[in-house]
Amino acid sequence: MNKKIIASVALAMALVGAASATTYKWTWNSATHVNGNQAGGGDLWYSAGGGGIKTITSEYNTANKNLKYEVNFSSQQTNGYWLALSQGDNPKGHAGELALFYFDASQSAPVLLAYNYNGVNGDTSHYDGSQAAGTQAPDLILSSKTTTNWINQLQVINNIDGTRTMKFDIDATAINNHVPLYPGNTPWEGAQFGNKMGVWFHQVKGLSTSYNSNGGLNTWSHQGAGYLDGSNLQTVPEPMTMTALALGLAGVARRRRNSK
Repeated sequence: MNKKIIASVALAMALVGAASATTYKWTWNSATHVNGNQAGGGDLWYSAGGGGIKTITSEYNTANKNLKYEVNFSSQQTNGYWLALSQGDNPKGHAGELALFYFDASQSAPVLLAYNYNGVNGDTSHYDGSQAAGTQAPDLILSSKTTTNWINQLQVINNIDGTRTMKFDIDATAINNHVPLYPGNTPWEGAQFGNKMGVWFHQVKGLSTSYNSNGGLNTWSHQGAGYLDGSNLQTVPEPMTMTALALGLAGVARRRRNSK
């Protein structure tokens, strides 16, 4: 192999390395869901309390820390949720390691907040920051009530078929760089995933909320909740990886033909 071909191969591999698996996507559909072990690995459990979930699509870009989460609910009664994501483990119980999102669709405009998740199997991070005895000050990371530069899109759509879509698209850099007030047993992850993902998601109906001057929650009360809890779920790299590979190898092929 001559030097030109070696250089072409190196360039192709560099292109693939730069683009490879930088955006991961996870999708879920209740129509095909079965509780328990999932095809491709991991496990996932679903309950329609708080309103049925039809589909979920989530994406995370490891380069620019862009995080997207979109849910289509079967009923417009569902008006909020809380959510934690991980790089594999079920987030439940992982205190001081992950962000806990609160999506509030009960207001005239949707609100999104990120707290340090205190590991409790509930929604208490907004008023109790840790599992230590007593009630600790919450660790609020970001609130769309007071800061919007991390929000690319925050939307609630009431669809004509009676379903409701809630979506957010954020820059998770500040969340992932957060230094928790109450550190966990492992390093802080924030809100990110790669080729594996863990999810701890609870949709609610009858949600009622109020806020303080810092943009944090004073109250978060609801009349019913469901869940989607899972671990080690297989994600899919976005097609740009294969595109980069194809372009790189095509370049190598052209150079080999030309060299002949």
